[in-house]
Amino acid sequence: MDEGAKVPDNDALRKPEDTVTAGKGTGCHRGRRSRKRIWLALALVAAAVAAAAWLLWERGPGGPPQIVTLKDGQKIQFVGTTYGIMHEMGSTLARLADRLPLKAYKFVVRHFQKSLGPLFTEAGVEPTLVVWFREVGTNAAVAGDSTLPSTYCTLADEHGLESCYEKLYDPMTDGAGITSTFRVIPRRSAVLELRVYGETTATNEQGRFYEEIGRIHFPNPLYGRFPEWKPEPVPAAKMAGDLEVRLEDFMTDTPVRGTSMTLTHVTTYTYSGPARQGNDVRSVFDVKFHSPRGDKEGWMTQSAELSDATGNVLRCGESADRIYIDGTPMPNEAAWRLKLEVKRSFGFSPEELVVFKNVPVPSVGTRATNAVTNLVGGVELVLTVFKRNPDINDGRPDWENGMSSIHYKIHAPPHGVAVDLVRIRTETGGNVEKFVPKTPSFVGASWAEGADVWDDSDHFVYMKSIPANAKTLDITWAVQKTRPVEFLVKPPSLE
Repeated sequence: MDEGAKVPDNDALRKPEDTVTAGKGTGCHRGRRSRKRIWLALALVAAAVAAAAWLLWERGPGGPPQIVTLKDGQKIQFVGTTYGIMHEMGSTLARLADRLPLKAYKFVVRHFQKSLGPLFTEAGVEPTLVVWFREVGTNAAVAGDSTLPSTYCTLADEHGLESCYEKLYDPMTDGAGITSTFRVIPRRSAVLELRVYGETTATNEQGRFYEEIGRIHFPNPLYGRFPEWKPEPVPAAKMAGDLEVRLEDFMTDTPVRGTSMTLTHVTTYTYSGPARQGNDVRSVFDVKFHSPRGDKEGWMTQSAELSDATGNVLRCGESADRIYIDGTPMPNEAAWRLKLEVKRSFGFSPEELVVFKNVPVPSVGTRATNAVTNLVGGVELVLTVFKRNPDINDGRPDWENGMSSIHYKIHAPPHGVAVDLVRIRTETGGNVEKFVPKTPSFVGASWAEGADVWDDSDHFVYMKSIPANAKTLDITWAVQKTRPVEFLVKPPSLE
């Protein structure tokens, strides 16, 4: 072939537009290969993380396994602790995967489902310390129901002082995700000891007796240095505006509950026993109110909060002169703080009242669902459902067949504001029969109509009886500002 017949090299023959096109094609293949390599690398990393995380889940915290044998022979192993409102326990990969976008989550589950391991969650409304266990075997002669036997736990500090007991709980009843949740934690102790108690056949004055069956130890995730509060003498009086609030006395005790039954009534009674370390204890406070307006108005507590200087907090709802709070803060603290929000129980000023007028009464066996809204003091009240059932005439609440009830919502009441039902009257001025003495009815929180979750904004009121000829009701509410007051008390000693 002569020189003029030579074929030019490829570069000489390419057109400018071909350069761009060829570049695109080559880069596209390289891009796909690069993405495959990235996915492969991610998969290998995920597999390594999964294996390491699963080993950590299997082995638990550092050191030898801490295992407790329950009364029925089940063995549970300490896994770890979490603190907060939302709790998760499981492998690192399982927790990370749970936070991925749905597409990425599906990919991880599809390829690494066995390596993910279990992920257990728990949620509450107050920060708590959750101690986690997993089932590792059994000594029982015959395998049976995996439900845990009656078991309780306490947290002890470095000196052996125990907090109130809490139940050991298995929400899944599948031998995993076993927890004990603590509201009160010995935060001044660097190391915590969890003591496990199992129920025995012997009984004490509470009807049951628990004996210690195991202990585990772990570093305190809430350990720190805290101030020391100074207690005030009791009795003590504090002013909330022009209202004198007097703390007359307080104590801690162990509630002893029992039940007596007849053919028509079930009566539950409670009396006090000595408060003992590590037992089911409660705090009891006697409070009196003295108003310059005398008997023209009444007062009560809207809420009570009992705390210590390390951050442990216990709360309860409204009460009259005697306040019961389940549990106690740490008994070795120099002082506890009792914080009360108080409100009027009667004697309201006109501007504090709001009336839902002419609310139609549905016929017996039906319900009305037309929402009725009122706004007072920045608080929105909405009546959502009115159920009309047959009257109850034998003096007993008929929970099985249902009493007449009104469901309502209180939307976002600001802190320091109380909303209370005052009275229910028919269009002729007659009062609807009371269910609970001194209140128009039984009032509480309930499941929202048509919802599958608890909603604190949903409430209800039960009525035993509505006059047969009543066509409408006037429902009066009080919306008032509460008054705060605080006391510092010296904790009583426990037996």
